[in-house]
Amino acid sequence: VRQKVTDLFEMASLPNATKEDRDRLLSFVVVGGGPTGVEVAADLVDFAERDAIDLYPKLREHIKITLVNTGNFLLSTYDQSISKTCMEVFKQKGVEVMAGCRVVEVTSEVVKMKRGKEGEIFELPYGCVVWAAGIKENSLTTQFKASLIERNEGISELNVKSLKLPVQGIVTDEHLGVRGSGGSIFALGDAAIVRHDRTEPFAAKLFKAADLNGNGELDLPELRELFTGAADEFPQLKDYADYLREAVKVPWGEDDIGKTGLAKVIADAFRLQKLAFRKALSLTNQQVGDRTTHKEKDIIAAEFDQALVHDKSSMNLEEFRLLLECVDKNLQPFPPTAQVAAQQGKYLADLLSQGVLDGAQESYAETVRSASVFSYFHKGSLAYLGGGLAAFDLPLIGPVTGPAAGGGFEGFQNP
Repeated sequence: VRQKVTDLFEMASLPNATKEDRDRLLSFVVVGGGPTGVEVAADLVDFAERDAIDLYPKLREHIKITLVNTGNFLLSTYDQSISKTCMEVFKQKGVEVMAGCRVVEVTSEVVKMKRGKEGEIFELPYGCVVWAAGIKENSLTTQFKASLIERNEGISELNVKSLKLPVQGIVTDEHLGVRGSGGSIFALGDAAIVRHDRTEPFAAKLFKAADLNGNGELDLPELRELFTGAADEFPQLKDYADYLREAVKVPWGEDDIGKTGLAKVIADAFRLQKLAFRKALSLTNQQVGDRTTHKEKDIIAAEFDQALVHDKSSMNLEEFRLLLECVDKNLQPFPPTAQVAAQQGKYLADLLSQGVLDGAQESYAETVRSASVFSYFHKGSLAYLGGGLAAFDLPLIGPVTGPAAGGGFEGFQNP
């Protein structure tokens, strides 16, 4: 990249280069708003503000740095305050952040992209494009998923549905066992993604626990009590419980959740599940059920409107399942980092060293009965924002940004 950038500045400084040539040659496009993309853009800004001014003072006005991101937030796996700070820093430094844009093609001279799924395709000329948005799923992984789906057709509808999720990687359970393999195959690192369907397998049990009058329907107050009572076991329900507490305005009276004992009913029904969620060793340990993204109330309202098909004030079991599908999309997978892969490798080695697993489903069931689920110990994340500024997302402490974080980053880079 360094050599490419140098060559572009040398070509742009030639006397026969036109303004249009210089604008295109010095247009730097970074695709991907994760840590790698942000740091590449930050380094380009540093070069433009320091070395380029000294070496190519007449070319400064032609330099343009663009960061393209499919999501609305940069550094989406970090705390939201860090994402906001990153956007502000880049705005001050003149970096154009194109949020919500998806690259559809890269030619020798332009990047073709569109906003959202239905937006029109537009072009952005470039001299250098840096791809930091991930790579296509390995063909072996794709073939393996297809064989698992074929194997589970007609046997397990839940496994087939999980394996068909539009995600990169092989879907595993929380013990890293591949879904649909009967406990004979394990996957970890970038090749794996821990299961998404946290609440859906328990849809019938949740529905029955909340349907206190036994009429086969859940009204909004019953849903409110259910989601409030089950939010500890299923953290992705919290935003929905908060929404229902505001949206459903009915007198509580004797139906108060603290008096009906519904919370106890749910807690008892999911006692084993609750124990699994509480086995984290500290606040820095994360199980997949603990990783949720915040959903705005208007999005939740739209999901309720979509699920409440036959009656806007109550839902049946099938509509409840539809709503839980939306709820479970609120779960985040573990970040695709070396930290996670290394810890998964150690966890799996410990699991295999017990000497119980032999490839049979019975041995896997015996092993997971006594084993804790995989828990990721988050040691923190950092990203350089340019100009001596950085962002740390530290366990327990939380987000740290600004010059102090920049000094810490320099300390890590140059110990």
